[in-house]
Amino acid sequence: MRSIVYYTKKERRSFKEYPLTSVDSLVFSILSYFDFDDIPSLFSCGKKQIKDIDLSKVNDYVKLLGDKKKYISLLTNVVNNPRYNTMYLDNYYDKESIKKEMHFKAITIENEDFMYISFMGTKATLISWKEDFNMAYMYPIPSQKLALKYLNKVMFETTKKIYVGGHSKGGNLAVYASSKTLFINQLRIKKVFSHDGPGFVKEFLKSKKYSFIKNKIDKTIPASSIVGTLLYSDEPCRIIKASGIGPAQHTPVNWLVDGDEFVYLDDTTKTSKRVGNALTNWFDSLTIDERINFVNSLYKALSDNHFDAMNITEKKYFKIIASLRKGMKTLDEKTRNMLIELIKKIAYYERLNKNSND
Repeated sequence: MRSIVYYTKKERRSFKEYPLTSVDSLVFSILSYFDFDDIPSLFSCGKKQIKDIDLSKVNDYVKLLGDKKKYISLLTNVVNNPRYNTMYLDNYYDKESIKKEMHFKAITIENEDFMYISFMGTKATLISWKEDFNMAYMYPIPSQKLALKYLNKVMFETTKKIYVGGHSKGGNLAVYASSKTLFINQLRIKKVFSHDGPGFVKEFLKSKKYSFIKNKIDKTIPASSIVGTLLYSDEPCRIIKASGIGPAQHTPVNWLVDGDEFVYLDDTTKTSKRVGNALTNWFDSLTIDERINFVNSLYKALSDNHFDAMNITEKKYFKIIASLRKGMKTLDEKTRNMLIELIKKIAYYERLNKNSND
């Protein structure tokens, strides 16, 4: 078994020889995380071929990503790999708003046959994480609205086959935009990829437009997924083996590949099930005002402790948990007790999972 980084170096067949897979989708999803400064924007003309990406700027591209070495290796492999490097990057759009508590970014990757619309997930900025928290009580969030506008604009300007996807929040945006776009656009979308993307409120899953796109959704989550099990999902889900423990498995460069496909498992870990169910059930028991208070309080605790969610390595995992517990002094008693119990469960079951895998 190797990581997805190795896949981007090894798999060199063209897309005509070996069509797009879920692994390629994750690669394209990762590209939307890079802070490119020379890709044609959504409102400009022109395209940039991947092989022309300036790797001398690679440290700037990955400045807000956790495991920089892995991301640098992945991008370097993509630039030098004939499977990817003749493709074009276009429609780069990056918008952050403190007032709207939103950080949205998207990019398109295309060749002569198809276009992949990639939505960025949650980045290592607190405003990006605050927007994720807002999903607990707000529907739709600003990035979901923007994702729909972006998808509509891009699809209006091309007649190619369309794939839509993203990792983490990006997967949620991909499903939302594909479910809300015009019916004629839904017919053109070949597949929607959600890589450990969180779910939705119940009312979203009851919509007719979601039911039409549902069978096109390819959802994958790592065995210790927490993000991908939050809120409600109604589509089938495949479980991926990933290196690291707990939140480290959410990091896409830690997902494992065997040959030219992911390593699939039969089930998620005890942690994933218990934490995901506990959080979803707990949110259901809260009023809207209580959810808002929880989100704002947790956000303050994280910001006060300089929480960096894109840099959770296995070695730092339990230190981060200890740090967060200290930061919870600002929370009300009900919220604090709930989170402390949740953290105890995460730590306990992740130790069990790690020991059972040794």
